[in-house]
Amino acid sequence: MLRIVEETCADIPARERLLDEAFGHDRHLKTCERLREGRLPAQGLALVARDGGRVVGTLRFWHVATGDGRPCLMLGPLAVAESHRSLGLGGKLMRRGLNLAGVLGHKAVLLVGDEPYYRRFGFS
Repeated sequence: MLRIVEETCADIPARERLLDEAFGHDRHLKTCERLREGRLPAQGLALVARDGGRVVGTLRFWHVATGDGRPCLMLGPLAVAESHRSLGLGGKLMRRGLNLAGVLGHKAVLLVGDEPYYRRFGFS
């Protein structure tokens, strides 16, 4: 059974393997990784999708500030296991994460990503 839940410490090794699979072992060289380095994800906004006991998706949000100092969230990374791609799981993670961010009072979310994919969630 597929469930989207808050990430636990026990999920970290599986999440890291999933991110390596999705983005490659050099993913730590990306600019967004520099912004996340040394930070914890925003409370309540680190999600995993589990199929049975297996982590098959991940989405996290991080506290950042705009150039003029306004607080916002940075989204990412979003990744889905190859075995579960094209099933709508990425969209489910996005909708759940964005809804939770709103419920928690966050007003803005930034991301660096594939604009055609993220457009359907209101990003440009």
